Amino acid sequence: MKKSDLRTGMRATLRNGRTYYVMLGTDLDYDQKDVLVRKIGSDTGWMPLCQYDDDMRFHDEPDDILPSMPEENNRMWDIMMVEAVRKAECLFMPHDYLIVWERKE
Repeated sequence: MKKSDLRTGMRATLRNGRTYYVMLGTDLDYDQKDVLVRKIGSDTGWMPLCQYDDDMRFHDEPDDILPSMPEENNRMWDIMMVEAVRKAECLFMPHDYLIVWERKE
């Protein structure tokens, strides 16, 4: 599976164990239209998909706000598993997702 195969509503589990939902075509931040979003209780966040290579490995691009992370820290953000929802009405219901891809290392 490649990054271009991701679809809105899919769920991505990162190497660090956190789970994010794929949201394509949003306007959350400037020109970042394709993002991963997380909301579990008070644990919220998002990441732009432009920071992922086509093989869904994270790459850090330093900017004016945040310094670049050491390479070993980048790996914790790699996408390790992608799941798709069984039916649209079950979106965001954790037990209704099926694994469609897992990283083999």
